[in-house]
Amino acid sequence: MLLETLLFGANYGINFLKNQKLYKSILTCLNSKELTEPFRVNDVNNCDCCKGLLRNSPSFLSKHRKGNPGGYTEYFERIKDKNGNEIKGLYNLITE
Repeated sequence: MLLETLLFGANYGINFLKNQKLYKSILTCLNSKELTEPFRVNDVNNCDCCKGLLRNSPSFLSKHRKGNPGGYTEYFERIKDKNGNEIKGLYNLITE
């Protein structure tokens, strides 16, 4: 992470740690069964384990979805309907 901080500035490290904290909190909620897949931002915010976690970062799930255009770390994948089309706003954790 030191190299990334030197290349991209101090905020890179802060954002990386914040993203890891959000991801790990969601993972904890899923492991405790308080949050179930598939989930939406509102599900995360309303879960007792993650109460309001994404209130200030509502785009976290979409920014970190598989195939995101910004090149962000991929933690989630959008659910697909029976025709194979992605359902906007509905996600599973990537487990691979």
